[in-house]
Amino acid sequence: METSSKEARARAGRREEEPFRRHKEDRPTEQQERQEQERLAALHRYDVLAGAPPEECFDRLTRLAAHLTGAPGAQIRFVGAGRQWAASTYGGDCEDAEGARAKSWCARVIETPGVEVVEDARQDERCAGGGPAAESPSVRFCAAAPLQTPSGARIGVLCVFGPEPRSLSEDRQQALRDLAATVVDQLERERALVQAREAEAAQRASEEKYARLFETANDAILIFEPENEIVLKVNAKAAEMYGLERSELVGRSLRAFTEDVERGEQVLDRALQAGSFQDLETRHRRSDGTLIDVLINATVISFEGREAFLSIHRDVTERKRAQERTQELKSFYENILDEVPVEIAVLDPEGRYRYMNRAAMPDPEMRRWIIGKTDMDYARRRGRDDREQYRERREWLLEVVEQKETDRRLEKMPASDGGTEYLMRYLVPVTGADGAVEYVIGHTVDLTERKRNENALREAKERAEEAAQVKDAILNNISHEVRTPLASMMGFADVLAEDLEDKYEESAEFARIIRTSGERLQETLESVLLLARLEADRLDLESSFVDVRAQARRAAERYRSQAREKELALHAPEAPADADALRARTDAAALDRVLGSLLANAVKFTDEGSITVEAGRLPPGASPPGRKMAGSGEAETAHVFVSVRDTGPGISGDFLPRLFEDFEQESSGLGRQYQGAGLGLSITRRLVERMDGAVYVDSCQGGGTTVTVCLPPAGA
Repeated sequence: METSSKEARARAGRREEEPFRRHKEDRPTEQQERQEQERLAALHRYDVLAGAPPEECFDRLTRLAAHLTGAPGAQIRFVGAGRQWAASTYGGDCEDAEGARAKSWCARVIETPGVEVVEDARQDERCAGGGPAAESPSVRFCAAAPLQTPSGARIGVLCVFGPEPRSLSEDRQQALRDLAATVVDQLERERALVQAREAEAAQRASEEKYARLFETANDAILIFEPENEIVLKVNAKAAEMYGLERSELVGRSLRAFTEDVERGEQVLDRALQAGSFQDLETRHRRSDGTLIDVLINATVISFEGREAFLSIHRDVTERKRAQERTQELKSFYENILDEVPVEIAVLDPEGRYRYMNRAAMPDPEMRRWIIGKTDMDYARRRGRDDREQYRERREWLLEVVEQKETDRRLEKMPASDGGTEYLMRYLVPVTGADGAVEYVIGHTVDLTERKRNENALREAKERAEEAAQVKDAILNNISHEVRTPLASMMGFADVLAEDLEDKYEESAEFARIIRTSGERLQETLESVLLLARLEADRLDLESSFVDVRAQARRAAERYRSQAREKELALHAPEAPADADALRARTDAAALDRVLGSLLANAVKFTDEGSITVEAGRLPPGASPPGRKMAGSGEAETAHVFVSVRDTGPGISGDFLPRLFEDFEQESSGLGRQYQGAGLGLSITRRLVERMDGAVYVDSCQGGGTTVTVCLPPAGA
């Protein structure tokens, strides 16, 4: 009777993972363990655990084995790690279709290369501890041949059996061996078929994969023959790139699209020898005549039984244009930076130079060399002993990269002239979108000249202060040494003039001349001392509310007698009532000195006519007539003024700009008509400016002069 062992093999497959363990006293050697692992690997390669071989084939072989040997039954059994199971059983009565491997008869059979025959299991000593009778009590006769693979691994047995004792001739043993080999041959054929199907499926999947890649690639892909560059196959992107349908592109030569045909042929010749070429940049012409930049990578392949090129074309026109624009922009900014008289450099976060302008490195060869180098590399190339300074500079750069903040430091460097260079260095970190520092911009400002100027200015200031101290000492000495004897001389002159007036008129006149000259000298001395205090900013003014009209009237009264002596009419402002006071915010003593200087000049330079003193208010924003000679812009809005107008000879236009300068007079020399030191108006200008006022002069030669002083009102 034929039976199937499908269930038995499935159960064996599920339990095949159970490790095979021998008895402690029968522990295998290392070599045996290795051979067992190789045997199990061979068994797994045939996939018998999953029932891969068809059962019908095994059933035919077991039936044939029983007929050839004359045995009632036959069986194909596989021996795993810990289990054994039947793949096919024919006839007979074999109860143990599946069982443990330990001490099994099949396990012993696979350890021998020949056929094992047990004529009577009950009488055979080999079956004392097991064997066919033990595994199936109804079995008395059994013969088995191992299933040996081409590699020599024995993975199971083909056995025949029966309930009665019997022998097996040599011919029938050989037939059993041949059938066992046939079982293995069938396993090999099945395995080869499976491998072929798997390879075919893999090949088909690979072809489908590459076909999809070919069709969906973002780059143009062309297959063309080498000799005439005839296109054999293209993808959709290639047709789009060249502006043609696929059918129009196939069959044409690539030379029709190539600008430099000769260069292309040379590249292909070299590629045929090398097997490929990479990153060839060339220019092709589309069907509409448009030139495009193409980057080509190609390799030699076999296509439809002939040699061909598989070529990948990438349109890099826009990239090239962008690179050109970037290069133009880079050159533009580098040209600008090269003209900047400030040292500028760009470094990576590790301190390697990526750019340096001409001011930082005038030598163009050295400027090219230093790209990618560090300050330490530069120090070694120069052979200078300043590496410590460069090391400190690199540590500073790393700190700036870590802190991500701009920083500056002053460096002192030895100059070529033996002096010291002062360099203010700045480091500015520039971060990317991820917040990491991509590069650092360094620029240097040379402060050497500035430091020298500061030192020179400080020295000049010290010298000026020393000179001012000397001048003060001289002026103080003059004040003391000149004033005292001058006062005595003037006193003696008064006494002499009084004593000699009735007796010696001529001598009395000499005494009066001495008195007048002394007064002029005293006035000059006072003016010089006042000017010195103004220049040294040591004259303190006390601002208060002053009645300008009353002050002007008092000043005019002081000069009335001098005007009368020259027969000049002197018109002064009327004495105001308190309710009509014209108040300004100023210093009373300074204003009195200004008015005195203006009145003295008016009396001195006017030979006939009159002198008029006026005081009043100006409308907001209005200015007095004439040219502004001194004072700030704010004075133009002041609306309290006092003016002195005379009918004298006037001032020439050439001299007017110098009117308020120190020691300036329109007529000069010993023969000048009018005496004086030329300090009155200079002092006037300084005092008015200190009082936040302004001075205006309206004059023309032969038409008299009007000098107006504007002052801030009391409420300002």
